[in-house]
Amino acid sequence: MKTGIELIAQERAEQIEKHGRTIHEDYVYNRPSQLVAAADAVLKGDITLFDPSWTNIEMLHYMVYKPKKDRLIISGALLQAQKDMLLYWADKTQDDIDKISAEIDRLNTEK
Repeated sequence: MKTGIELIAQERAEQIEKHGRTIHEDYVYNRPSQLVAAADAVLKGDITLFDPSWTNIEMLHYMVYKPKKDRLIISGALLQAQKDMLLYWADKTQDDIDKISAEIDRLNTEK
């Protein structure tokens, strides 16, 4: 029997591989904390808690009306997606900082 972490990781992999919800797509298409709100809605089984910008109503119904164990797994995977997106954003931000720093260093050597 798989552990909770293993089941969440499996669901997260399915989100990426089967549904094409890559970290980059989450970064581009989701607003901050949108995935957290989705995880909360799934966990509570309450479709009214979803962000109104979610347009795939069939997917929402599919997630919300699953048995509790499945909703826990999906919620965990949505939270992992949020974490993945934040780490992606942090890496992207660090890349930008590094570019700015390099430009400053370049300007400093021109003097």
